[in-house]
Amino acid sequence: MKRILILFLTLLAFLSARGQTGAGQSEGLSMNRYYLGAEADVGEVMAACIVGGAYFSEVNVELRLRYPFGEKEIAYYNLPVRYGRSREIEMHSGYGLEAFAGYDMPLSGRFRLTPSAGLRYTPIKGWGTDWSLMEQRSYVFSGVAALKAEYSLSPSISLVATPAYAVPLGRDAFVRSFETVCPAIKSCYGGLSVHIGIHFNF
Repeated sequence: MKRILILFLTLLAFLSARGQTGAGQSEGLSMNRYYLGAEADVGEVMAACIVGGAYFSEVNVELRLRYPFGEKEIAYYNLPVRYGRSREIEMHSGYGLEAFAGYDMPLSGRFRLTPSAGLRYTPIKGWGTDWSLMEQRSYVFSGVAALKAEYSLSPSISLVATPAYAVPLGRDAFVRSFETVCPAIKSCYGGLSVHIGIHFNF
């Protein structure tokens, strides 16, 4: 993760310098109000993202649908003595949905920063992998702070990198029980991540 952040900061400085010598405002991001895009979350949890958003004056509103790859944790629960065994439950984080509001800060015709804050919704489901066939569903809401850096390749296409940090705002006993035996599950809805992708502006 440290290497990713160093690479991001280096890229940020390079693009900022290029943007200062780039084309004027008519060729930059400021002319585009709406966008759709695809991103990859390269944090502790790998995820693919579909992004859509709009700029209303200096305010940026964005929605992001996250689909994590290979997120699965297994925990073991002790059943009453009469059963004489423990219960094995497999836990998956489902699709995540994020909503952001941020402030647009153009630095040149081709480059801008957008600090933002938002919420992440992460559905969680678990079911027994043994004879019990028990299923349970839950979810976690997290607060997220992010800093989007955007560089225009053309009036209609831009590259985006967004470091973000998420903090869970609350979770139920089902989710907390998994955190005890599988701490790595916390990365599904909290911690540091970096989104890298491409946006199509119109």
